[in-house]
Amino acid sequence: MKVYHIISGLYNGGAENLLYNFIENDKKNTHTVISLDGPGYFAPKLEKLGIKLFFINSSNIINIFFSIIKISKIISINRPDVIQTWMYKADFIGGIGAKLSNHKKIYWSLHHSKPITFHIRIYERIIYKILSVLSFYIPNKIIACGTAVSEFHKKIGYCKKKIIIIYNGYNLEKFNLKKDSKYKKFLKLENFLVLGMVARWDKFKDYKTLFIAISKLKSFDYNFKLILAGRDINLKNIKLMNLIKKFNLENQIILLNLIDDIENLYKIFDINLLISHAEGFPNVLAESMLSGTPCIATNVGDNKKIISKYGEVINLEDHNDLLIKLKKLIKKISNSENKSNLANKCNKHIVNNYSLDLMILGYNTIWKA
Repeated sequence: MKVYHIISGLYNGGAENLLYNFIENDKKNTHTVISLDGPGYFAPKLEKLGIKLFFINSSNIINIFFSIIKISKIISINRPDVIQTWMYKADFIGGIGAKLSNHKKIYWSLHHSKPITFHIRIYERIIYKILSVLSFYIPNKIIACGTAVSEFHKKIGYCKKKIIIIYNGYNLEKFNLKKDSKYKKFLKLENFLVLGMVARWDKFKDYKTLFIAISKLKSFDYNFKLILAGRDINLKNIKLMNLIKKFNLENQIILLNLIDDIENLYKIFDINLLISHAEGFPNVLAESMLSGTPCIATNVGDNKKIISKYGEVINLEDHNDLLIKLKKLIKKISNSENKSNLANKCNKHIVNNYSLDLMILGYNTIWKA
C-alpha cells in the first residue's frame, strides 16, 4: 500500500519519533511524509531512508487555508491508498485536505492526554471542540496510543465508536540490556548513584515536585547526581536555573539538553524519573525499561500501566511520596543481584507488551480493514 503520513512537524518529539521508527521498520508499505512545517530534526533521517517529503507552510490562518488546498492536490495527483495523520494540526489540516480530495481511507492519531480542568487554555478548548465535531465526519478510525489518551478524547466529545487503541511500540534492537558506559565516563559518574529525567521544559512536567524531593534526598547518605535531558534543558533556561538555585541543587544536577543517542544515556541511569502533571503514553518510560532501568513516575496517563510492578508510581504533586518511593527503590537496587533481576524484568515486560512489531501490525490491520 501507498501510505501518506501528514504530521504537524518533524521536530524531535514523541509522535515524530514514533513515525520515524514506524517507517524505518515497516517493510510492507511504501511511505511518503507531508510536514506542515520546515524540515526539522527527522527530515534528514527520513531522506536517508529514501522517503519522499513534502513541506507545507501552515504558520498562520491564511497559510492554513492554502495548506488544505495543497494537500488536497497532492493526494488527488498521487492517489495514495491510506492517509494517516499525526497530531492535532495534521488531523485538522490533513483531514480536511484528504476529505476534499474525496479520499476514502483517512485515519487520525491521538498522542496526548490532559486533565480536563487543568492547564487547558481557551484556544486549546476551541481546537478540541472543532476536532471533536470533525471526528464524526472525517476519519474512518481514530488511533489512540494509550488507554488514558483514548479516555480523555472520549470525554471531550470525540466520536467514541471510531476510537481504537494501538499502544506505542519500541525498537528492541535500539533499546536493550547491553552495557554502555560512554556517558558515565564522559560525565565522571563512576562513583555516583545516577538518577535521571528525560523530558522537555514544559508546563506539564512537574520539576518543582521533583526538586523538592531531591533537595530532601540530600539529607540522607546518598552520593547521587540527577541528570536532566530534553529540549530547553540547559543553562539558558532562566526559569529552570532559578528553580535549581531555589532548592540549592547546583551541585546535584547535570543539564544535557537534547541527546541524539538517548538509548546510551538510559544505560547509566540507576533510576529514571518522570514527574508530571499529565501524560499520555510516555515513550521515555518504556525506552528506559527496555534498557534495564526501573522507573518512578507520577500516576497520570498510562504511566502505571507501563511501569506495572517493576517500578513505582507516586501521587500527583506529592514530593513526600516521591521521596519515600525513591528511598525504597534505591534500597532495592543497592543489592546487585536484585538490580540485575529487576533490569531483566523491566526489559521483558516491555518486550512482551509494547514491541514495535506489535504496533506496526496494529496499524496495518486497521488500514487493510
